[in-house]
Amino acid sequence: SLNEEILNVAPFKNYRILSSSANFVISKATLKVEAHNVTAIYGNEEELEKTVTGLAYGDQLDIQLEREQGDVVGDYQITLKNDKFDNYVVEFVSGTYTIIAREIEVVAKDVTKVYGNSETLEFDVVNAVDNISFSVRFIRLIYSSPSCSFIISAIDSL
Repeated sequence: SLNEEILNVAPFKNYRILSSSANFVISKATLKVEAHNVTAIYGNEEELEKTVTGLAYGDQLDIQLEREQGDVVGDYQITLKNDKFDNYVVEFVSGTYTIIAREIEVVAKDVTKVYGNSETLEFDVVNAVDNISFSVRFIRLIYSSPSCSFIISAIDSL
């Protein structure tokens, strides 16, 4: 056996090797995952990003983030989708996904009105999100004579 071979080689000839056993415990390392705060304009989806520290021995883990469901203006918590890794205890710092209002421009089209006739006002909406429709109600119009021009003083979405 190997022990007998070692005993027959100098300097071990003069010693008798006694063996004993010991427990060897490998503890989990601490893995810190920090979600970055994200700001998105309504209608845009931004990537969730993170900083990871504490990986050992070149480990590469599939660390995924997710956010609370919702697509209206407001704040949503970013959480860790998977937090079970065999060799690590995870410390997670959550982030906030903030959706802010999209700026749009409502541009009234020129209208020529014949006195006494009712005319429809038309407008274009610039920078609206595709596949989203909304109505606009003109709150107050000021009639100016004799040029027959209308001034839109306020807009309210329905």
